[in-house]
Parts: sequence; structure tokens; C-alpha cells
Amino acid sequence: APQLGEVLSSDEEEPLEGAKVSVPVLRQTVQFKRASAEVASEQDVVLRSVAAIAAMQPNTFFLFTGVREHFEEENLDLRRAEAVAALCLGHLSKERLRCNGGGAPPGHGHRQVFVCVLLAVTLPELEFECRSADSLERQPTRRSKRILRG
Repeated sequence: APQLGEVLSSDEEEPLEGAKVSVPVLRQTVQFKRASAEVASEQDVVLRSVAAIAAMQPNTFFLFTGVREHFEEENLDLRRAEAVAALCLGHLSKERLRCNGGGAPPGHGHRQVFVCVLLAVTLPELEFECRSADSLERQPTRRSKRILRG
């Protein structure tokens, strides 16, 4: 196995791990009537777009965050998030979705669920080497340059 700082020649290359991150690719909002967790039929366009992404992209994850007005029932925010998730992704495994109650933000008109679609990507691990033994200046290795070029 290579040691820290060791540079591999092109015929000794081993796959690099990379960093796994989730990148938001879509944000939608589903509106609700006062004191209700029932999703109105006018929200169908949002529900269908989220469901279509789930069907086409297996490496996506979904975050549903419900909010409520300060005078509404305390757990209504979570019930709203769960209702939207069930309508969009009822068939989806629990590992790919999360529902949260977001509480009651200050102000009025907070009767909604925020839907965030996250795409799981692996960022490449890049390697750098010193230009010379007495220099602190670093440059990407040939391998890293190839990764960045695609």
C-alpha cells in the first residue's frame, strides 16, 4: 500500500476512495390549509415531480420538513411532512427519506412542507506533490489532473 506522500506511477494506480456528499438538486414547497395535514389536490404537480425523480434516480434522498403556525397543534408540522412523504414516496425505503417537524417559525403563513431532494455523489480524492524537496509549493499529480479533466 502506498505511504503518505508517495506518488504512484501510472501502472501502479489504485482506486481512490473519495468523499461522499449529498448535494441539493431540487427544492419544492407544499402548501396546507390552516390546522390541516391533508394535502390539497392543487399540490399534485409538486408531488408528481418529486415522485418522478425518485423513480428515475436511485441515488437520491429526500428530506421533508413541515412547519406550522404558532397557534396550530404542536405535532402538526411532522404530520404534514409525513403526509407529503407518503403521497410522493409511499413505496420508497425508509433509508432514502427523512421527515422532520420544523416547529413554528416567527410570523404568519407557515403552513407548509419543504421538500429537498438530495443527490448522493462521490467527490474524487485528489493528490498533490511537492515540486521539489526544498519547496513548499504543491501541484496536483498526473492522476489528479486526469480526474479533473474527466
